Amino acid sequence: MNIASIKLKSKLLLAPAAGISFLPFRLIAKEFGAGLCFTEMVSSEALVRNNKKTDQLLRTDPLEKPVGAQMFGAKPEVMAKAASMLESRGFDIVDINAGCPVKKITKNNSGAALMKNPKLLRQILVDVRKKISIPLMLKFRSGWNSNSINAIEIAKIAEDSGADAITLHPRTASQLFSGKANWDIIRQVKESVKIPVIGNGDICFPDNAITMMGETGCDGVMIGRGAFGNPWIFQNILTLLRSKKPEERPLAEERGRVLTRHIDHCVNILGAKKAFLCMRKQYPWYAKNMPGASTFRNAVFQKKSIRGVKEEIEKFFIN
Repeated sequence: MNIASIKLKSKLLLAPAAGISFLPFRLIAKEFGAGLCFTEMVSSEALVRNNKKTDQLLRTDPLEKPVGAQMFGAKPEVMAKAASMLESRGFDIVDINAGCPVKKITKNNSGAALMKNPKLLRQILVDVRKKISIPLMLKFRSGWNSNSINAIEIAKIAEDSGADAITLHPRTASQLFSGKANWDIIRQVKESVKIPVIGNGDICFPDNAITMMGETGCDGVMIGRGAFGNPWIFQNILTLLRSKKPEERPLAEERGRVLTRHIDHCVNILGAKKAFLCMRKQYPWYAKNMPGASTFRNAVFQKKSIRGVKEEIEKFFIN
């Protein structure tokens, strides 16, 4: 799959996710077959002000290339400058967020609120396109609420403004992550534009991705929550695409080894103390649906160091 000049090794993308799609997890996702990963969503305002926390979120590694950076904002001139900075930092793709439904983002006219202001969104896209030579993407939702489904309009604006690909999560902003994603809107959008369309939403199991691509004709699939603690989902989708049967679930030892590798990536980047805090939300996901998962979760949460956590991982997954 190609996005403009960027050739991806697979049509599977890892979604940006706050506190989760930090570099260590992106490296793991790449290892298991993700063709493109994105940084956590960063503020364009913070980026142009050289905010230290934002700088940390934008850490990358040659092993994950090509890699995209996602940003949010509502000021065209700031978004354009921020995009130029991302290109100069070596990112291969800039993705503009017009889909985040969280109030602290939308109250400033950013994220999904941009879908209520197509004129402003168009100006942002046009200004960013003028400032960068690398591919430009847009991620958005089906609409602000059920009375304002305007995904097709936004898709056409993106295409007309120079976007090279779009990602659609077919829930409204008011739905947040509740209810069911309406994949038919992905089909409608795909039929309305010529640029690549990435489908997103409710990809929890490998066959969900195959079904989405078959029903909608989308060019690729973006996976978010379905990949948390489960990078094997990428590998298994690729296996299905080759008309082979994937493993039902990874063995416990494999889960433990990958979780340990995830921790080691985090320690190498942040140091042991910060990695200890950063990784806490990851442990339960790797143990999900395993017998004794709640006991393991309680045990690791009582530990005071990475060393202690690794001892529990060894005990639960490997012994």
